[in-house]
Amino acid sequence: MGKAEGKAEERENGIKILITTLQAANFTKGMTKNVVIEKYQLTEDEADKYMQLCWNE
Repeated sequence: MGKAEGKAEERENGIKILITTLQAANFTKGMTKNVVIEKYQLTEDEADKYMQLCWNE
């Protein structure tokens, strides 16, 4: 795995961990999405993709 691939995987794992952690801390779905967008400079669509993958209803 190259350095760039490792960074991308590390970033993706960070996003997933952040979503899971904020949900456990009782952040609302909207608040969590906004934090992820701001911290990782994601578009709405990118954030929605991660929210669908990681948010446990």
